[in-house]
Amino acid sequence: MPDPSAVVAGEAELEQVVGRRPGAIMLKSIGSLDEHCERLLACSPFAMVGTTTAEGSLTTIALGGEPGFLAPRSEAVLELGDLAGRQLADGAPAGLIALVPGYGETLRINGRIRVEGGAVTLDVEEALLHCAKAIMRSGLWIEPAAEPSTTPVDEGSPSLGVFLAGAPFVVLASTDGDGHADVSPRGDPPGLVRQLDEATIAIADRPGNHRTDTLHNLVADPRVALLALRPGSDEVAEVRGTARVCTDRALLESMRIRNRTPKVAILIDVERGEVRTEPALAAADLWNPSRHVAEGALPRAATIWADHVRRNTDPSTGAKVARRLVSERALAAGVALDYRRNL
Repeated sequence: MPDPSAVVAGEAELEQVVGRRPGAIMLKSIGSLDEHCERLLACSPFAMVGTTTAEGSLTTIALGGEPGFLAPRSEAVLELGDLAGRQLADGAPAGLIALVPGYGETLRINGRIRVEGGAVTLDVEEALLHCAKAIMRSGLWIEPAAEPSTTPVDEGSPSLGVFLAGAPFVVLASTDGDGHADVSPRGDPPGLVRQLDEATIAIADRPGNHRTDTLHNLVADPRVALLALRPGSDEVAEVRGTARVCTDRALLESMRIRNRTPKVAILIDVERGEVRTEPALAAADLWNPSRHVAEGALPRAATIWADHVRRNTDPSTGAKVARRLVSERALAAGVALDYRRNL
C-alpha cells in the first residue's frame, strides 16, 4: 500500500507538484452552448452525468439514444429527458461529458440540474472541448479484437475488480469547494484502474488538457464517483467513495508507461461499487464502427478552441490580449505537438 503520508494536503501543495493552471487553457471554456456545442451534441449518442444525490453522495448516470438525443432547449439550457426513478435533486451541481464515436475530443458541460415533473434539464454554466488524449490512450474507438474460440465464455457479469482491470476508459465526477461539479475523462490501456486492496483503487493522472479540475476538486472535497467503460461491452462499472491525491514514489514509478512517470495518482476508497448492464449503451449502439462520425464532419479541435477563446468573457487584460491574438493555425500546431509528446 502507498505511504499514507504521501497525500497532497491543499491547493498550494498540489500546484507545487503538478504546476499551476495555465491561464490560456482556462480561456478555452465558455458560459453557454454555441454552434460548436450544438453540432457535437447532434452527433453524440451517449453521455455521462455526474451529480450529487439528495443524500449528498456523488453518482454517475449514463444517457444514450440516437445521435442528437440531447437537445439544447436554448444556449443556456440542455434537455436531458425523462430520468424517472433517478435520485436527482433540483438545483444540484452536475457535470456532463458527451462522446462522439470516432471523434477524439469530448464535450464537457457543467451546471445545475433542474427537475420539473418527469423532465430534467441542465442549466449551463460552462462548456468546453476536452482534449483527445484520454480517447487516444484508451483506444476507445478501436474495434476490440475477437476473443479466441478456445477462450471459455464467462457466465453472468464479471466481478467489479475484473471489469475495472480490463477497462481502458473511465470518467471521474467530482465537486469543488464552492459546490460546482465536473466530469473528466481518463484513458490508458487496460490496467488504467489498479486495485490495491479490497477497498482501494488507484488511477494514474496522465497529461490531459492541463486544467487539473479533478485534482483541485479532490483537495477541496474528497467525494468522487467513477464510471468505467469497456469497448464492445454493454456493461459499466460504477464506483462511489472518497479520494485523495497521492505522491507515493513507489506507486507512481509502478505506473510508468511510455517512459513517463505520472506526477500524482488518484487513490479512491471504495464505499460502493457495482457492475451493471447499461441500457444507455445499447440505445446508443456505441461500439458500432459504422456509426463513427465521418472524418471532416465536425470542425477540428483547434477551430473550436480558437472560437471559444474569442467568446470567453474573462475581463482581465491578459484575456483581452489572448482574444485578439489567438490563432487557429498556431493552436493546431501546438495541439499536434502536444498529442505527440504528452500521451
